[in-house]
Amino acid sequence: MALNQVLFLGLRTVHVLSGVFWVGVAFVVTGFVEPTARRLKGEGQRFLQVLMLQSRLRQWIMAAAWTAVLSGIVLYSSDAHYGWVFTPYGVAVTIGGIAAVAALGVGMGVLRVVADRMAELGKEIQRTGRPPSEAQGQQMAALQQKMHWASRVEVVLFIVVLVGMALGA
Repeated sequence: MALNQVLFLGLRTVHVLSGVFWVGVAFVVTGFVEPTARRLKGEGQRFLQVLMLQSRLRQWIMAAAWTAVLSGIVLYSSDAHYGWVFTPYGVAVTIGGIAAVAALGVGMGVLRVVADRMAELGKEIQRTGRPPSEAQGQQMAALQQKMHWASRVEVVLFIVVLVGMALGA
């Protein structure tokens, strides 16, 4: 096996593993962890804060997302003759890739920003030593709703990614 084939297989393995982690975490958090935390109300929100802000899960998610997307771009562009892009395989992979980049945009542009603002607001509330004011409660609820919908948009994009990659495989 030639060195470039070994490198290609290695990069493809990294791409698949990082994508599996990224998509898997999104499905588990969106489908199970977040709804359970909502039912637990205050305790659940504290759990989510610890999970996303005090553990290293957030950093792992971002690293996996960037690794999956960047390795995907390298794999996609590794063929200097782009005629394959117009084949059924190429169309499926292209659509899946575009959806992955869009999911990264939702994750970095919405979910990360909202999570940072929720963390700031949580610290403000903790500093007072009192329950949140009505305004803080409303702001937190609005942020949670934005997080709720953005995470669902990301999961829908991931379904498109998975279908595209499965059809392209």
